[in-house]
Amino acid sequence: MVELLDPTGQYFGGRVIAQGVPTAPDETPGDAVVFKRLMQGLEGREPVVVIVDDSSTVWPHDRRNLFVVERYIYFPSSRKRFGMQGKSLLEIDRDECPSRGMLMTAMRIFEHLHEQVFSRLHVAPPSSSPDAAAVWDIRNIMAAEKRQVLAGVCLVFSRVIPLEANPRQHPLWQLAEQFGAVCEMQCSDNTTHVVATHGGTEKV
Repeated sequence: MVELLDPTGQYFGGRVIAQGVPTAPDETPGDAVVFKRLMQGLEGREPVVVIVDDSSTVWPHDRRNLFVVERYIYFPSSRKRFGMQGKSLLEIDRDECPSRGMLMTAMRIFEHLHEQVFSRLHVAPPSSSPDAAAVWDIRNIMAAEKRQVLAGVCLVFSRVIPLEANPRQHPLWQLAEQFGAVCEMQCSDNTTHVVATHGGTEKV
């Protein structure tokens, strides 16, 4: 795949890290449950590394570096794997929207993050103080950018989180807080949005 996408080595060179080795003798690569982590020369470079993946579950050790993107479904086998009907982009000889598609949207965000890191690095170079790295650490920058997305939003969940569960441990509650929302158990004057799976409840 690398040879197909980058035959001259202009973009990736030899910097592709392949993972997915089976964990048992009778497993195939497709059967293996893979947990990825930064490796092979990237250790210690976490402050300047952005991981791009369509799944957060496979990166339990480096989630602060993770930029989760929409799944890119191009091949027929991908549509079949995820139970999607209709023809694939490959079959209809078309790609996603060049201006609003996932890849272009992600590129604009990456360019913004790149600018943020290097502008801050110029102001607070590593040699300036022991704490300088915190200023331009991509993990801190990404976290701050995320918090702006739902800033000012107060969420209440209805029939989304099981009654017996601790709501603050639920992935959706934690995800909303990561993106800057305030989550509450009950509706109040502060509530701006109710996330519900059914209508007709007390909260809805």
